[in-house]
Amino acid sequence: MTVRPCSRCGKNESANRKGKPGRCVECIDAIYRALKVDPEGTFVSPGAPRNYRCQTCGRPGVIPYKEIQSRSVELCDWCVGRRMYEDGLARDPEHWLMDQSDVDRMVREAGFEMVDGSGRTLPESQMVSRIGEVWESIDVVCVLCAAPNTFNAVHILSSSSKPWTHCYACFTSKFAGWQNEFYGKFALC
Repeated sequence: MTVRPCSRCGKNESANRKGKPGRCVECIDAIYRALKVDPEGTFVSPGAPRNYRCQTCGRPGVIPYKEIQSRSVELCDWCVGRRMYEDGLARDPEHWLMDQSDVDRMVREAGFEMVDGSGRTLPESQMVSRIGEVWESIDVVCVLCAAPNTFNAVHILSSSSKPWTHCYACFTSKFAGWQNEFYGKFALC
């Protein structure tokens, strides 16, 4: 196997185990840090999930290197959501001002149900109390196909497309037209 130098710094050995050109672990870690997160654990491969901790808020997260290779913006969903919400609120308070009950309503109108950490659907009485900040991502499942999704009210408010985002699994299936009809018939959007 040929050992190749890092394609970025040229000093260290490429982290690519197949001997192909690539970046070294130090340069990969620097890319995470440039996105305002500190990588944790050992780099395994570009597709392997890697833990990180946000330098701003301290929250943990997980993302594979292959999903951040060409990113140039902050990585932490919580910090990005907060910034988007604060910017939106400053521009158009009437459109952006919301509380947890508004987020709960948006989740249900988009055709989702909130789930707890183990994937169990939460009773409606517990939904609002489980929502932290309005800009946080929420684990949900589709009411049609039960596919897991992530819902973020800030992304919905900042989107110019209407109706609001539906389940990705349903929307990309061959039944997408039927799904839109179902959403319309039952006023889910």
